[in-house]
Amino acid sequence: MVMAKPAKWLLVVGAVVLLTAGCASGGGGSGSGGDEESAGDTSATSPPDTPEFEGEPIRFVVATAVAGVVAQPEIFDAADAAVAAINADGGIEDPAGGPARPLEVVRCEAGAGGNEDPDAALNCARDTIDQDVVAVVGRYLFGADGTQAWADAGIPMIGSSPNEVEDFTNEFVYPITGGALAGAPGVGIALQQAGAETIALITGDVEAGRQLPGLITPALENEDDLVQETYVPLDPSADYTAQLAQLVSLNPDAVAVFGSSDINVRAISGLRDAGYTGLIAIPGTALTTDGLEALGDAAEGAILASSFDAPNGGQSEGIQQFNEEMDTYAPDAARTDLAINAWASVHLFADVLAEADAIDPASVVDALDGFEVDLDGLSPPFTMGVPNNQLDLPRIFTVTFQVQEISGGEVVPTGDGEFLDVNDFVTE
Repeated sequence: MVMAKPAKWLLVVGAVVLLTAGCASGGGGSGSGGDEESAGDTSATSPPDTPEFEGEPIRFVVATAVAGVVAQPEIFDAADAAVAAINADGGIEDPAGGPARPLEVVRCEAGAGGNEDPDAALNCARDTIDQDVVAVVGRYLFGADGTQAWADAGIPMIGSSPNEVEDFTNEFVYPITGGALAGAPGVGIALQQAGAETIALITGDVEAGRQLPGLITPALENEDDLVQETYVPLDPSADYTAQLAQLVSLNPDAVAVFGSSDINVRAISGLRDAGYTGLIAIPGTALTTDGLEALGDAAEGAILASSFDAPNGGQSEGIQQFNEEMDTYAPDAARTDLAINAWASVHLFADVLAEADAIDPASVVDALDGFEVDLDGLSPPFTMGVPNNQLDLPRIFTVTFQVQEISGGEVVPTGDGEFLDVNDFVTE
């Protein structure tokens, strides 16, 4: 099986992530805030009980929406927790020999417009570039013009969720996950490892959704194992009953569901209401905390392909440290893949600063290139700057995933929690 590599696949990948993440409805975190009319309110914040430092703060940007249907406020919560822990441990040593320096978050709260406002990312970039920031960390925000603006200013973006073409190609973007390049084929791989021989697909009825099979089938044992494609309308008032009943009548072994949290909730609950008892799988970022609660028992047994060790039941040192720091500094925040990504990215940023010759964007970029990333088992190690993906996208350095399941209302790892690499399943 061969994964096609023409340039058009860059557009397919970016569009698929927009479908499964950018249109998400229902807040993923523990609340909301921010100006609902603003595309980029910014402020510098330090977590409570920050120790006194003689050195100047090292400022970095965290950007995402905190209100409206695309809200992911847990990203800020997790970043703040990591900052608080690092500062409590003494902060960052100054390579120039001065006193230790604390980390300080410059928040860009995208407001309810969030990932739906075409100017949100650009406004975030414009508002933060002149605030002496050293990096953008854990960004979950759509807008290639914002990415380009930060890059033009020489500011690296560490741990950006790879959402669109610019994230896959811009040399200043340093993601720590494979995004759709891991999640989409990972769902198919997970279902086949669970015993499925025939797989159906449910996704949104947009061009991005209709391109999705091209990311899944190359990782299947046989491309014709994908036996049915169902495209549902994105209209929140749409009734899926007839489409889901028709799919259930075909009785596939498994159904892969790709969409916003709202689509996934309606699709999964509708399948179960229609009597479907087979396997169901989704990407790890495609169901918010609210969505999981809304599904209740209908979610039991669902399979996920996630970029990180599961916060419930994970055994890695990394996930244990994440939970300990969240317990201490953000106990009420949602513990999602996006929260883990933000938290891990801040700690990675601190590790890179320890290797940098100076505390400035250019020195951070120099330290990042070729940096050996080890997240203590949150995900497998990889090397920054070395492409490692089936489409040869230059800014994707890892496409690993962990198979997880929903059990007792929680997302837990299956088996021994090992990570799989998409490259091992997609052959040239």
